Amino acid sequence: MPLAACGVEDADSAVATTSAQAALIEDLCQPLDNGVTVTGLSATRLGRQYFCLDVPAGHASSYVMSGGTGDADLYVSVGAAPTTTSYNCRPYRSGNNETCNIAPQSSDQRIYIMLHGFSAYSNTTLTASY
Repeated sequence: MPLAACGVEDADSAVATTSAQAALIEDLCQPLDNGVTVTGLSATRLGRQYFCLDVPAGHASSYVMSGGTGDADLYVSVGAAPTTTSYNCRPYRSGNNETCNIAPQSSDQRIYIMLHGFSAYSNTTLTASY
């Protein structure tokens, strides 16, 4: 169910809308399998794709985006969906070759990954592993 907002009346409304959107993203992320590469990823400028990987306690994890054309940006966050302003890792590189490494956590964690189109991108791959 898509979320829509016509405007924000006050700060509490903005927080509620942002929280609802984050919860929806967390529920709808595309689960990744450890070490399996997802191919053919594409989106328009400012388009977003969300993925998640469940990582056992004590394991470091790595997220590698590569290939294709255009410029996708990789965002990774522990325990909650990343946004363009809230994340644990954001490489800040041009093109589609970006890597994030997340240190081992003390408990099992769901790691969320967002690919964001700085410009349109196509035929990009994503591999998440621990």
